[in-house]
Amino acid sequence: MTTGFTLPPKPGAKNLAILQHLDLLLNEWGIHHLHISMTPEADGFVKRDDPLLFAMFHPETAYPLDIGTHSSFVDERLAVIAIENWPEAQLFLEIKGIQLRDGVPYSPEERRQMRSAGLFSLIPIGDKVFAPRGGISSAGTSTAASLQTNHIIRTLRSFEKQVQANPAEIADLIRSRGHEPGSPPTFKFALLQDGGFGVVETVSGCAIGLR
Repeated sequence: MTTGFTLPPKPGAKNLAILQHLDLLLNEWGIHHLHISMTPEADGFVKRDDPLLFAMFHPETAYPLDIGTHSSFVDERLAVIAIENWPEAQLFLEIKGIQLRDGVPYSPEERRQMRSAGLFSLIPIGDKVFAPRGGISSAGTSTAASLQTNHIIRTLRSFEKQVQANPAEIADLIRSRGHEPGSPPTFKFALLQDGGFGVVETVSGCAIGLR
């Protein structure tokens, strides 16, 4: 099945929820939904239906939150579970010094509408207010992912200028690691085994980490 972009029925009325390439729950709250099924499909995934396991992940830790359905995507309970069960992990951040509608939470429909418009919503618990660590952008993408993407692009451009200004210096660096680069050295972007990113010189295969 091919999915393309179509304008909303009302120009200017944003409805990100209909875009199948966006996971708005993940992009706003950092919560993954995992399909629970014993029925495999032709594409190698299991049947995409309820029930769902909701969880958050850090590099070395998984935080299982709840089992629910697709209607649970806008359920504040998921965020409350994360906040109350693992406060030290700071899966959501407390926002100091503000109050939200006398502590009354948003309704699920209000959260759905805000998320579909690319607006993140706060989570009140008692007299405290919490926000997602990253939040959602006006395009429906993860703000944290957008910031990281911009950082990677800026870093790669800086490295490119460095290579253009002094290719011999980069070639000497590669030789110091026991490799012989191409002449001139050429590079491709790579995700590195340590979880970072960098470039690989295409002739020698030498990886250079960037920050």
